[in-house]
Amino acid sequence: MAPGRRHTKAATAAVTKSRHPPSKALRWPTICHPRPALTLHQVITDHVFTIPRFFTPQECHAWLVFAEQQLGFPPVPPNVRPRKGEAFRNNARVAVDDNAMAQRLWRETGLASLLTPWAVQTGRSLGSGGVFATSHCALQPCSGAVIMHAQGLNANLRLYRYAPGQRFEQHYDDSVTDAQRRTSEFTLLIYLNAPGTDPLNVLASTLTARPVDPAKAGGQTVFYANQGQLRVPVTPQQGMALLHRHGAHCLLHEGLAVHHGVKYILRSDIMFAPEP
Repeated sequence: MAPGRRHTKAATAAVTKSRHPPSKALRWPTICHPRPALTLHQVITDHVFTIPRFFTPQECHAWLVFAEQQLGFPPVPPNVRPRKGEAFRNNARVAVDDNAMAQRLWRETGLASLLTPWAVQTGRSLGSGGVFATSHCALQPCSGAVIMHAQGLNANLRLYRYAPGQRFEQHYDDSVTDAQRRTSEFTLLIYLNAPGTDPLNVLASTLTARPVDPAKAGGQTVFYANQGQLRVPVTPQQGMALLHRHGAHCLLHEGLAVHHGVKYILRSDIMFAPEP
């Protein structure tokens, strides 16, 4: 049975996270053009979705180099302990605030075209074109309800690196409000490498030459639905994006320990606001 919600907030401890200086001097990875049309796959109704091939292999590699060589990950201290009410995590993290880059990712990747029809209202999801073809769709908004539409990405761009043994235990992601008074409703994770790989050799050639079965590499993101009775794992794929509802309607989830290779993730949030 899944633990109670109040015990598993996402960790914010600074010991494993570094916020990079202002981004003016950074050389951001290039977004490739032209791009193929994006396809949205629903994993858990109204809650969890994937977008295969959201990033190209070239884009993934560029983000890995950017993370390791321009930003750099701070060392993870031994014996990491979460604060009271937070979940345990021991991966390395680095964050940069850059609204211009966030908006480029939103518009130039095709994400804006795909998600602009999305809307939320008093905790319900409203879809367009059958994206949310479920009983949770509210075609007629409730009286006095505020309808918020997807507007862009959170300017806080985070990069995560999980080495063997590192994990993020069961938790819920909080919603945030940015300087533009937009509210986050979905987490966006972009997997930057295939399971069981170490593209930049940060483990100093400890991998065998034989490919690792993705199912045995570890690092899956697992969601618990139906009060924890349903366990739904999502295996990382290079370039795949994962979107999941967060805030008050977030499902309990965790990042399982990596067993082989290194797992890299680019993280942001989908921001919503009422139509002008």
